[in-house]
Amino acid sequence: MSRFVKVIISSFCLFISFIRSSGIQFRLFRKLSVNSSSCRRRESKQSKLLLPFSEVNPQTPTMVFGILCGWCVQQENADGQTTTQNKEEPVPPLAPEAAPTYEIVYSWSFAFDNLMKYRHGQKHLAEFLKGEFSDENILFWQACEELKRERNSEKIEEKARIIYEDFISILSPKEVSLDSRVRDLVNTNMGRPSTSTFNEAQNQIYVLMQRDSYPRYVNSAQYRKLLESFGVREMPVD
Repeated sequence: MSRFVKVIISSFCLFISFIRSSGIQFRLFRKLSVNSSSCRRRESKQSKLLLPFSEVNPQTPTMVFGILCGWCVQQENADGQTTTQNKEEPVPPLAPEAAPTYEIVYSWSFAFDNLMKYRHGQKHLAEFLKGEFSDENILFWQACEELKRERNSEKIEEKARIIYEDFISILSPKEVSLDSRVRDLVNTNMGRPSTSTFNEAQNQIYVLMQRDSYPRYVNSAQYRKLLESFGVREMPVD
């Protein structure tokens, strides 16, 4: 915008200088009829309106120049505000999480919530389910969590569409299992995607993992091996 403003101002200044140096007069074409009195009267009226440039108020170019500058500044400010408003807000990063201790990993066996509130717990569960070729539920749940952290409206719509195509569409190889009521609700919500489009579906998948995937994981050799990696065979008695 700044370059555009400079070009306009420079052109206007050259135009004013040219007019002043050449003494050009602003006139309109009129018919040449000397013998017609009506034409002479019309010429008389026009001559009052069409003054030579030398008779124009000398402050006029300055006033026009000021108006032009003011308009340019307003346009530049408007563009700046628009740019600020359309600036994308980055997704808030997750807080760094320390490596889990034996006590934390051991607590995973008590409740599914204990496991899912740690990203390390989600990671180990996802690796276990991937080995069973059934990781679509945990991947869908994590994608919904990422969608909730998004702030840019355009990216919300894009991410919602990707989640739908990857996990809700009947054509997807990773389609999650949802009942008809929740599936219909998701289809309705996709008419106007938001961060809460998949809330019901996410809750249903969470319960499904708690009932099905979680018991298999805490009773698996993979989970026992993770506990043994700490060098502790059992929890100390308080």
